[in-house]
Amino acid sequence: MPNPTTTLFTPIQVGSNALANRIFMAPLTRTRAGPTHVPNALMAEYYAQRASAGLIVAECTMIAPNTSAFGGEPGLYTSDQFAGWKRVTDAVHAKGGKIFLQIWHGGRAAHPDHNDGHENVAPSALIIEGEVHTSKGKVPNVLPRALTEVEIAEIVQQFATAASNAINEAGFDGVEIHGANGYLIDQFLRDGSNHRTDGYGGSLENRTRFLSEVVDAVTKAVGADKVGIRFSPLNSYNSMLDSNPEALSEQLAKISQQFNLAYVHVMRADFFQAQKGDVVPIFRHHFKNVLIVNMGYTKDEANEAIANGLVDAVAFGTAFLANPDLPIRFAQGAELNAPDSATFYTGDAKGYTDYPTLSRTLFTPIQVGSNALANRIFMAPLTRTRAGPTHVPNALMAEYYAQRASAGLIVAECTMIAPNTSAFGGEPGLYTSDQFAGWKRVTDAVHAKGGKIFLQIWHGGRAAHPDHNDGHENVAPSALIIEGEVHTSKGKVPNVLPRALTEVEIAEIVQQFATAASNAINEAGFDGVEIHGANGYLIDQFLRDGSNHRTDGYGGSLENRTRFLSEVVDAVTKAVGADKVGIRFSPLNSYNSMLDSNPEALSEQLAKISQQFNLAYVHVMRADFFQAQKGDVVPIFRHHFKNVLIVNMGYTKDEANEAIANGLVDAVAFGTAFLANPDLPARFAQGAELNAPDSATFYTGDAKGYTDYPFLTTASPPSSTVATTQSVAASAETTVERPPSPALDPAAEASSKCSCSIM
Repeated sequence: MPNPTTTLFTPIQVGSNALANRIFMAPLTRTRAGPTHVPNALMAEYYAQRASAGLIVAECTMIAPNTSAFGGEPGLYTSDQFAGWKRVTDAVHAKGGKIFLQIWHGGRAAHPDHNDGHENVAPSALIIEGEVHTSKGKVPNVLPRALTEVEIAEIVQQFATAASNAINEAGFDGVEIHGANGYLIDQFLRDGSNHRTDGYGGSLENRTRFLSEVVDAVTKAVGADKVGIRFSPLNSYNSMLDSNPEALSEQLAKISQQFNLAYVHVMRADFFQAQKGDVVPIFRHHFKNVLIVNMGYTKDEANEAIANGLVDAVAFGTAFLANPDLPIRFAQGAELNAPDSATFYTGDAKGYTDYPTLSRTLFTPIQVGSNALANRIFMAPLTRTRAGPTHVPNALMAEYYAQRASAGLIVAECTMIAPNTSAFGGEPGLYTSDQFAGWKRVTDAVHAKGGKIFLQIWHGGRAAHPDHNDGHENVAPSALIIEGEVHTSKGKVPNVLPRALTEVEIAEIVQQFATAASNAINEAGFDGVEIHGANGYLIDQFLRDGSNHRTDGYGGSLENRTRFLSEVVDAVTKAVGADKVGIRFSPLNSYNSMLDSNPEALSEQLAKISQQFNLAYVHVMRADFFQAQKGDVVPIFRHHFKNVLIVNMGYTKDEANEAIANGLVDAVAFGTAFLANPDLPARFAQGAELNAPDSATFYTGDAKGYTDYPFLTTASPPSSTVATTQSVAASAETTVERPPSPALDPAAEASSKCSCSIM
């Protein structure tokens, strides 16, 4: 049904696969497998380049030997072919992509010159008009032999076997049955190519019998949720014609619905315009799962068809062939490369893997440790206090994070690694089975939407308060108090002097970090963890000489002050692997009474430690909330840390794109911009206005200001709740970090306490 908020960039569930967008890559025969029909490294590169597609449907692939119609298309019936395709799927998955295989039999379109002299077969002995290109040059098509019923049954089984091998041996996410463009299944479907007089010909029901048998066998082999199908009822290519394409379309849609296929993929027109009409509405009326269309759609026409509910996704063919970064070009409104038709069916890299891409942007996929991410628009950790005094994540939090699953990566809010360490009163924890289960609900919800999510593991140190922790004392590297007051259930109260940790206690906390990391991944289902080493909490308190006055091995020199950090990182990476671990730093931030005499030297040391442990990423807050400390430490981290560098704090979309394109950073995390705009990547893609955040609801306990921010619509939101993409992104880190009292005016509170990032 119509939904004006849905666009090409809206994620979609297709059967068992959660897809990042609705810009699909249509199957395109390219003949790079050569006469052996074995997929190769060049093909792996080609498909991996296009992994930003919501779904790639790989080219038509032979289900059996001696069925070639092109001479160089791939096959899927030998172990070498399985291995070749596995190289392709691994390459696509490493870039965060999803890929189906189009399984196919050429029927009468196959030619003996491609198949060592083997005859071609079809429903009926009816020839394709004209000529075909083979290794011997341009030669006439040949008359096929009509299949026997025994052979038909064998081919049905070949389809099922190919589907099983595609998923279980070659690593595909699903299969598309090729029922289009005048190949074997389509030859059975249309009365212009099927003159049989047995149970496979004549009536519409008989002509669709072979299709039904193939679909039945394939879905039984791999499950309907991994199966799509392609039709072209109007296309006259390969001498195809049907006397009633509308009735045929209705029957095909009904069969597809009967088998509950993941999707139907319809070519909407005839290449040669020999048959006119529009069958897409017929499919839409009778097929209620995902409907994909193809052929000649512009970006604007595709968006309109999706918003109107006529279709669910659009597959692009030669546009993807010539533009491996097509989603990014659509997002930016960039010019498209023109395809070079002279290289469509050649055998090398020219016109295949050498089409230019745009410079890296927020929309360029990225590999972060073991995680392939769809874009570089990350969601910064944002404390929201919705877990309440039990510190157990709940259904409301699952909804909130799932709404924001289009982020390349979500870093979930700071989470307590042990009891009695709360600094907010309502932040979540990760030390009880109820908390594991609560977080698992959250991660399942995000993963169901195709998202990736890390957990920020954290100890408040001296920022914790006894009023949040049943009277338990707070601890720190040194007995130095945070200036000012904090909000608790008792109202606004002074911060309290912490007790300095013993070395035994330090070792215990190191282990708590490691245990929390393991539980985050193995019990709660997170894709990784971010160690919180920023914003004046425990690790940061050790790092900076303004808060660490120890005289033992954990204080004094820079090496000593970073010892606790190194021990935590060592323990966490040993627990879960460095490829699943990131860390956040804020060397310039003076929030929580923090200061360091040499933040530049500290930044260099932190970057070197992070590189030494080969962390997946470093996440740097580039500035001080209060501007008490000036400077720019991002170039220091870039110079000394060579893995993924994420930055945060006040970036506009344009500034973020520039920093990424220049190589200064690899990704940008947005805070309150994501809080108020659950569909932030889509808004950035369309240059749409952003909702303004409501600071009065940052630290409350219900859905208001949490899960009720509007998604994009065709009408502009009220002016009071809208800001430009630039202005909200620029002010994304300018709100109160520690929760205001509900009785206080948030604006007045911000000026009296701080004007800083929620985290």
